[in-house]
Amino acid sequence: MRSTLRTIADAELEDGTTPVVVARRLSPGARVLLTEHRTSWADESGAIDLATGPLLIRALGAPDPPPCPPARFTPAAGAIAEVLLTRAIDGELVVPPVAGLADTVGVSRGATSRALTFFDSQGWTASTGPRRGPTARRELTERGTVLDAWSRWYPGRQDDVVPAHAVIRDAAAWIADVVAALLTDVLDNRGQQLALPGCERATVMNVTGPAPAFRDPIVRRLAFDAPAGTTPAGTPAEVQFANLGGYLLAKSAAVIGRRADRDPYDLTFVIAHNSAGGPLAAARAAHTALPPCREREFIAGFRAALRQLVDPHGAAAQVYAQQRTLDGDPLPSDVLAADAATAAAQCLAEVERPTHAT
Repeated sequence: MRSTLRTIADAELEDGTTPVVVARRLSPGARVLLTEHRTSWADESGAIDLATGPLLIRALGAPDPPPCPPARFTPAAGAIAEVLLTRAIDGELVVPPVAGLADTVGVSRGATSRALTFFDSQGWTASTGPRRGPTARRELTERGTVLDAWSRWYPGRQDDVVPAHAVIRDAAAWIADVVAALLTDVLDNRGQQLALPGCERATVMNVTGPAPAFRDPIVRRLAFDAPAGTTPAGTPAEVQFANLGGYLLAKSAAVIGRRADRDPYDLTFVIAHNSAGGPLAAARAAHTALPPCREREFIAGFRAALRQLVDPHGAAAQVYAQQRTLDGDPLPSDVLAADAATAAAQCLAEVERPTHAT
C-alpha cells in the first residue's frame, strides 16, 4: 500500500483530480493508512471513503467475517518468500504461476496456493488481473514488509533436524537405505517432515540441497590403523567424497537455507582454491553436476549463493576474511574480502555465460 501511495505522490495529476484507490478488499490497516494520507478509497465490500471538492461520501460496507486465528509462516511459506525476495533483487516482482513456483520450491501446489493466499491477506502480494485464467497475474507489492516479516520468523522456525533415538539392528543397512535416501532429497512431500523407521514420534525434515553431493562420488583408498586383533594395520578403506561440482551445489543450498557462518566460507574457499582451476573450473564443474530434471532449481540456488559473495563489504565476504585471518593469513582483511568477492564474481560470470545458462 505504501508503494501505491508513492506512485500517487509521484503522478502528475491535473488540478481538481481526485485519485481513488480501489481494491477487492482493503484491510483495516490499509484503510487507516490511506485516510491518514488523505487518499480516497473503495473496495468490493461496499466500503468507501471519498472526498472530492465539497463532496464527502463514507460507508462502512459489509461487516468483516469473524476473526480467524492469526496466520503465520509455514516452512513452505517461508521458502516461497525466499524465492520471491531473491527474484525481487533482480527487479522481477511478478509472482510465478502456482505450478512453477511449487516445482521451484519443492512443495505441493496446495501448500503453495495457501502460502500465496496468506501473502495476499497480509497485503504483501496483489492480483493485477482476473482472478483466474491465463491472464491472471499476482505481483509482490511490499517486498520490504515481506523481508521484515520473514526475518522475524526465520530465527524462531522449527529446527530442520530433530534428535532421535532408536534401536537399529543393522546400522549399515539403515544408513544406506534411510539416511542416504533422506539426504538425497526425497521428491515427495518436499519441505515436510518424514517419519523415521523405528521411531514413533521422531521425524526428519526433507529439504532440498544435498542431492548433488551423492552423484558420481570420488572414491579414495585411505589407510588407517585398526584396533589390535581386528584388521591388519594399514588396511586401506574406500571412502566416498563429493566431487567438486556436487559439493558446490550442495554447499550453495546450505548457504541459502542453513545460513551458518561456515557455509559462505566453505563455498568461497573451494571456489577460489580448488585444484581443478579456480573460479572458472568451479562454475563448469557445478554446471556438469546439475541433477537431471532439476537443473533450474539448483543453478538458481548456485547463482543466489554466489550473489551473496560478490560484495566485498557484504557479510559473506567479511566472514570469509575473518576466518582466513584466524587461520593465519597475513593479508589485510579488506584484501581477503576483495579476493573472495572477485572469485565469486568470476564464477558467477562463467555460470551466466550463454553456453552454461540453464
